[in-house]
Amino acid sequence: MLFMLILLFSINGPVGDSAEVSQDTTTADLIKIFEIPDIIQFGDIEKTISRTVLPVYETEPSIEDMDLGDLLFRTPAVIANQGRGQFKSIIRRGTPAQTLTFYLNGHRLTDRLNSRFNLTDIPLYALEATSTGFNLFGDPMIDLRTKINRYEIPFSYIRVTTGGFGATAYNIDFTRAINNDLGLYLNGLYHTSAENRENSDFTLNSFYTDLYYNQIVPSRFDFIYSSNEYGFPGDDLDTLNRSCVEKLTDASFVFGSDNHHIAFYYTTYHRHFTNTTSQIIYSDDTRTTGIDLENYNKVGFFNIIYRLIGEASGVESDLCNTHNSKTLHLWTVLHLPFNSFDLFAGDRSETDNFTDFQHAPFLYSMAELYDSTYIFGRLGRNYRKPSIYESSAQPAPPYSSIRGDPSLNPEYCWVQEVGIQGRHFTVAVYKYLFENLIILQPDGDDIYQPTALESWRSLGIENYFDSKLKIRKCPTRNSETEITVGFTGNLLIDGDSLPFIPKANSNLFASIVMKSEKFLFRVDAEGQFFSKRFGYNGEELEPFHTLSITATARFVTLSFTLRTDNILNQQYNFVPNYTMPQRNFNFTIKWEFWN
Repeated sequence: MLFMLILLFSINGPVGDSAEVSQDTTTADLIKIFEIPDIIQFGDIEKTISRTVLPVYETEPSIEDMDLGDLLFRTPAVIANQGRGQFKSIIRRGTPAQTLTFYLNGHRLTDRLNSRFNLTDIPLYALEATSTGFNLFGDPMIDLRTKINRYEIPFSYIRVTTGGFGATAYNIDFTRAINNDLGLYLNGLYHTSAENRENSDFTLNSFYTDLYYNQIVPSRFDFIYSSNEYGFPGDDLDTLNRSCVEKLTDASFVFGSDNHHIAFYYTTYHRHFTNTTSQIIYSDDTRTTGIDLENYNKVGFFNIIYRLIGEASGVESDLCNTHNSKTLHLWTVLHLPFNSFDLFAGDRSETDNFTDFQHAPFLYSMAELYDSTYIFGRLGRNYRKPSIYESSAQPAPPYSSIRGDPSLNPEYCWVQEVGIQGRHFTVAVYKYLFENLIILQPDGDDIYQPTALESWRSLGIENYFDSKLKIRKCPTRNSETEITVGFTGNLLIDGDSLPFIPKANSNLFASIVMKSEKFLFRVDAEGQFFSKRFGYNGEELEPFHTLSITATARFVTLSFTLRTDNILNQQYNFVPNYTMPQRNFNFTIKWEFWN
């Protein structure tokens, strides 16, 4: 039905580039041009500060990206990958995945059951961009920002992908401005791989919609639904005779002014396992309702930013019983700007059911050296309370291999960091000092128990670099050729023996683009290197490297993309026993419609 609507909208006007349509006076006479307002974005109060002050890694989806793991490739982080459609998590600076907090359009994605999200469950094609780093309040985070309408005229696309192992994906996008103050966005995805082999048996569905309204008070409503069913191995890892279903739903409503925002959000996360006869064996349900107030005030020479967050969470789990909690957060930041120098001092405080209190003070400073090049330093404290799985789970192999420990205490971490950041590069030297760092350790056959390390230190260097060079431009044909090269990586000098965390990892990427008004040809190459790692039992895992190449050709609004993964046909894995696919291909056609 949605496909038919898009088709009906698309055939009512000419097809062409956005610039072409807006400059065509005949077309301008046929369609009404709207003025798109500034659409409210929760969590971006820091933009009211005069310049960019946070060294974060911004990434935007490309046509060759298949999931969120692909999108985050160009950051220094590590994607712990069990295969396409399977569980994926992100590891940064040699610390476990649960130390990062996920944000969706500025509000927290809280999962008290697992303390981490499966990257596969977050629909890539609903995202406009991601930010990886520390937010203004000193929280290590990944912020996911969904698409909003930015076009004065209706825009939509149809995207079809087919590839190895029976993979097929259908993606549609539709957006339009209804009037000067009202607009919407719709996105849908169906992605499946039918082969019954490890790392390729899954079905992923998602739907996303956004509606903004600026008539009285700037406001917007966002809704995301994602369902991922993937094959789950039993005793034999090569046989997917069981399955896991994960469903994520998030609805949020945001309104406010330039300096004061308020968000209401509701998030649910469901997971269940089925056996060989498709009978549901174990299931988990998590529900979170929250309200988040964000405020910015200028008092004399100071800027004061604070957030007040209230959440009510409920968890029902066959392996962890029932848990309910009410949590209150108060985050404050005092910002002192002085010429080319900025100083931030703040604290994140939290109470759970008004019985447990935690806080995380931090101090952050930066100074501009020249032309948007900064040096920065950070000293701060982070904390994380044990997840419900870590504290109370009962093992049920092969579905769950964790035996919880109710005696676990919160883990704490002091962060020290110095670095330099420019327009196209970032280099940071960091040291993390952990107390009660929670990791999994073997406790019998195929059973793992969370264990707290009394102290742990990670010392390393993180870097990012990209450079863009325009090597030819022809004014008569309005064509140009552009070359981009980049490098990201992380090196652990100390603290490199945690499970599955490499001592060094690096990502290299390069692209060449030749484009004119109607034609575009692009080739992208991406290489990845992982040094030695260790498993749960202390065994050393082999280093590996991979290479992927993507070619895209576009004529006006019709694009063809061929992607080759693991072109060197390496045998490798991110997680032991989960062998990644051999050399494989996928082919994508994308057709854009400007009405």
